[in-house]
Amino acid sequence: MDEDESEEADLSDELEEADFFLQQGLLDDAREALRNLAAFYPGHRGVEARLAEVERRRAPAARAAAPAPPHPPLGGPVHETPALTPPPGTDDSFDIARELAEELGAAPTPAGDDGFQYSVEDVFNQFKKGVEQTVRPEDSATHYDLGIAYKEMGLLEDAVKEFETALRGNDRKREVDCLSMIGVCQLSRGQPREAVAAFRRALASELLTRDAAKALHHDLGVAYQEAGDPEAALHHLQKVNRVDPGYRDVAERVRALGGGPGKAPAGEARAPARTAAAPPAPGPKKNIGYL
Repeated sequence: MDEDESEEADLSDELEEADFFLQQGLLDDAREALRNLAAFYPGHRGVEARLAEVERRRAPAARAAAPAPPHPPLGGPVHETPALTPPPGTDDSFDIARELAEELGAAPTPAGDDGFQYSVEDVFNQFKKGVEQTVRPEDSATHYDLGIAYKEMGLLEDAVKEFETALRGNDRKREVDCLSMIGVCQLSRGQPREAVAAFRRALASELLTRDAAKALHHDLGVAYQEAGDPEAALHHLQKVNRVDPGYRDVAERVRALGGGPGKAPAGEARAPARTAAAPPAPGPKKNIGYL
């Protein structure tokens, strides 16, 4: 396939999965999916643009993980709380993550004559105060981007708080993404039951898409597995395995659990998506039971 054909190829369906991974902060999965596409469609602008975005979003976490210099120079510049409103057309979560990484990277300031020294925690707390003063609670987009930035830096408890704030904000379209990320963070924190609750709420959302459902059934299976409920884990993992056995590590997990259909926990289908939402008006039943 020549370059012109590659660029003009309609990969909207193929790129949808990569876009979902990017929205969820699953950068390794996004990069793998995009590299596979790049092998078949070299030079495709949509693929290359998303690969570049993956690398940009991975950069802040890499900088944050780098060790600080043992003896930073005295008399360095004073770091003010960064502006959190990025210019139009930029990657919000990347900009916020970069600014926060720079703030935290500047934290180990050597002690002065009075013996006082700022810690990473001091700088981060100051950053959060700036967020509270600058970002409105109802601003779902910015709180979601902050959650992604905190998650990429391993600040999982703070990430959960930001996703919860975003969930209560003014953009209900982010409902599934917020709940999914809360579940991912809780799972990483070693709180599988809290992860289960978040994933179940996401699956019950009226805004659920097919690709999101597949990811959620996988992650819910993992959460149940880590919570010590193999039957519930199999129930959800098999939903994915039946339609896409090559999806992530689902086949391997099903084998490790001994196969079988599994069993859904009692009352799972009744899990609410938004506790504050009013009941829907009577009308034709909408089938959103993906998988």
